Amino acid sequence: MDFERWATLYWPRPTPEGLLSEQGQLRGLIRKFLELSPLDRQRCSITVGEFTYRRAEIEALSRRPDFSDPMKRRRGPGIRVRTPGAGAPESAV
Repeated sequence: MDFERWATLYWPRPTPEGLLSEQGQLRGLIRKFLELSPLDRQRCSITVGEFTYRRAEIEALSRRPDFSDPMKRRRGPGIRVRTPGAGAPESAV
């Protein structure tokens, strides 16, 4: 799951201009959502792309290991070293 994706949190409070909303990274919006009262959580939603998450789905996302530790979303080693003889000149190591 890419918690760095751009998303929109829709708040339950209507205004003359329409519903309140806030845009930002999904991780930050989930954290804001978790600070809301249970009643407000029931009314809120978060949209990422064309998919809208509701209360139970947002709470499930917050329990994922890669939500609390962004390093767990990596799919490979962070640093790669090319050894001499593997196609790289020795000065490049």
